[in-house]
Amino acid sequence: MNSIILIDDNSRSKYEMDSITTKIANQVSELFKFRDYNLDFTQSLLNSYYDMLRVIEMSREKTKFHTPRLMGFVERFSMIFGLDERETEILMTATKLHDIGYVGALGVEPDVSMGSELNHPLTGYKLIDLLPIHEDIKSGVLTHHEWVNGSGTPNEFLGNEISWTGKVISIF
Repeated sequence: MNSIILIDDNSRSKYEMDSITTKIANQVSELFKFRDYNLDFTQSLLNSYYDMLRVIEMSREKTKFHTPRLMGFVERFSMIFGLDERETEILMTATKLHDIGYVGALGVEPDVSMGSELNHPLTGYKLIDLLPIHEDIKSGVLTHHEWVNGSGTPNEFLGNEISWTGKVISIF
């Protein structure tokens, strides 16, 4: 025997709204999962870049301790000048990654000395440009060899064209 279910317009509207709300909640949940996966993947990729850079640095006596030493100076700078936790995290990440352009540059020409490869900030920036990281990290990598008078490399940026992270890294 078939039964007939009668639903009035108010019940149908509530049912449709509940269904739509559930679909939206599921989609938002999937977005959060994707975001978390993307952030985990990004962190893993950045750590791999850093590990590759450290192999290059460790292979040369002059640069053996370059990035860890620089990170120590920058961390002390953050404490002395009262940077908040987020600013310190941004600056430390930019410092950790500032020379990753050597990973791409030196992989192509093994005889190139690290000091003479002046396009490494641009190469490093290209490696991280599309990653979901703070823009001040990206611009710190790009501008860490720029000088406020415009005589730096690779873009000869002037004054305020240089990010605050690039300025701090270049000091040390």
